[in-house]
Amino acid sequence: MSYPSSDIFSLLRDEDCVKMLQMIIEHRHPTVRDFGTPKRYYDRLAKLKRAGLIAKKNAHRVGYKVTPVGAIMYEGLLTLRRAESLRWNFQALDALDETVPSEERDKIMETLVPDEALRKLLRSKVKKTGSEPLG
Repeated sequence: MSYPSSDIFSLLRDEDCVKMLQMIIEHRHPTVRDFGTPKRYYDRLAKLKRAGLIAKKNAHRVGYKVTPVGAIMYEGLLTLRRAESLRWNFQALDALDETVPSEERDKIMETLVPDEALRKLLRSKVKKTGSEPLG
């Protein structure tokens, strides 16, 4: 069964789902106590399993593991959160016009966007769209 993307994104907006996913990634075993009520715990667990973000470990081991899709979605969420915290910095980069030399743009980008992964993403996207390179 395929789980619609919009449903996966709604799970990633649910802080309890994100908390459970993070706990499983960190090899901590979520418990009912971590989520207040059995209903909240089992509801989030079922949703994450149905979405294919987590799966039962093999039959001999208790617990859950994150699937490759779950790991990618979680990493994407972390990237979005880092980018959101730099929103105003990105707007400042957008405000630069073409008269600013590329070397200067690169220095400005390194100052405004300290996260190397985000800078790399910006550079690759700008190249693909044909816009003026950002460094």
